[in-house]
Amino acid sequence: MSTSLVESVWAFAHAASWFPGWVVFQIAAVLLGGALVLREGGQRLVVPYALGVLLAVLGALALGNGGEWARWLSGPRTGPLPEIEIAGFGALFGLLVGHVAGARIRRVSITRALDVLAPSIGIMIAVARLGCFFAGCDFGRPTSVPWALSYPAMTPAFRAQLDAGLVHATASQTLPVHPTQLYEACIGLVVLATALRMRAPRRQGDRFVLAALLYAAGRIVVDVFRGDLARGGTFGLTVTQCLALALIGAVIAWALGRDRSGPSRAAAP
Repeated sequence: MSTSLVESVWAFAHAASWFPGWVVFQIAAVLLGGALVLREGGQRLVVPYALGVLLAVLGALALGNGGEWARWLSGPRTGPLPEIEIAGFGALFGLLVGHVAGARIRRVSITRALDVLAPSIGIMIAVARLGCFFAGCDFGRPTSVPWALSYPAMTPAFRAQLDAGLVHATASQTLPVHPTQLYEACIGLVVLATALRMRAPRRQGDRFVLAALLYAAGRIVVDVFRGDLARGGTFGLTVTQCLALALIGAVIAWALGRDRSGPSRAAAP
């Protein structure tokens, strides 16, 4: 069986003892996002960003498997501890809520604060999803595309395919799957590049609106290729696709409400 370039990169990273783990990528994402906030908005928005990061962690855990932890904590606690799972949209919503709340405390315009945050959202998504790629989580559906990769036994992808009856317990690797983590990392880079290019939007808030819409639309598409998400309802959507649609609706409604409230010229970068 031929090996794709993507699979070769993954195997090389895991063969190197010095290669950073998932947590290191997440920390790097936070630090890089903070550096961009400092560059784009100055020290006044660093504290709001830090509050956003704190709520992002809580939101990621709550939407991940917070329900299982709540049931375990409220029950007899005789079973094993639930696994720790995180949700990307939980992190995003927590980041936005914390950043906006911190901006209000520091008396910074919400539209200005969101515009400053826009490129940070892009770099955080890109780096965090690289960590997911090398950790083997958030994997894609089986596919025959040339850039597919097969994960070794006992990775999350292998366990999922084993439970689904797609591979035998004696198999050494999974069926080739879409590297959906890299797809989402590319969306993050698009958000980053677009936000940086719009350093002086025509109206305050436009930079954030475009960044949020790009990410939400991209996530709807990426989830089509995900192999670890449950689908249900009339249209067979994932939970995150529903959340992405809700985000699109909320951002458009916010933008329309902002436009009706009167002129709001962008501040100089």
